[in-house]
Amino acid sequence: MSLPIFTIAWQGYGLYHSYEKTGVVGWPDVVQALAKIARKMAAKSAKVDHDALDDMVSLARSRVPVDTGLLLNGITGEVTDEGFEFRASAVHEKASGKPGADYARFVEFGHLTAARRAAAPAVADDAFFSGAGAPRARPTKGQTQVEPQPFFFNSAEEALQKRGLAMDDVIAQSAQEDGWQ
Repeated sequence: MSLPIFTIAWQGYGLYHSYEKTGVVGWPDVVQALAKIARKMAAKSAKVDHDALDDMVSLARSRVPVDTGLLLNGITGEVTDEGFEFRASAVHEKASGKPGADYARFVEFGHLTAARRAAAPAVADDAFFSGAGAPRARPTKGQTQVEPQPFFFNSAEEALQKRGLAMDDVIAQSAQEDGWQ
């Protein structure tokens, strides 16, 4: 994530305060140069974040299986004040007109078919004993299920790895542009 402008300004104030206390000749020039580099770093970091989000969305869209296109169109990204949000959502409408389950997770992680779910024995898990839910059907050996078709987390992980490498270069590039290296 890029540094908030307030953080950069506060650090700049700290440097100026150090100058006032030390009286080092040329210190204002150093502070001004560092503030300029900090602004460049913030702009470059924001670009890297935007590029990472775009990569996540395009990778996920290229990997998701398409039937109706609802899930494909539900893969989105949004830049917020806190960073960015990467989402995948696909809520189908039931015959009654009410929204059904968001099936993005079923595609990502796989699931039992309705016939197999009905035939599967109910197994009490930790949620049942804590009072958080009823026993759930779990696949047993030999039951067929709809296999996972990962598209979301692997796309996010790949894009974030590239983002990390790009962020490593932000400081060096910003300083180099001002002749500091």
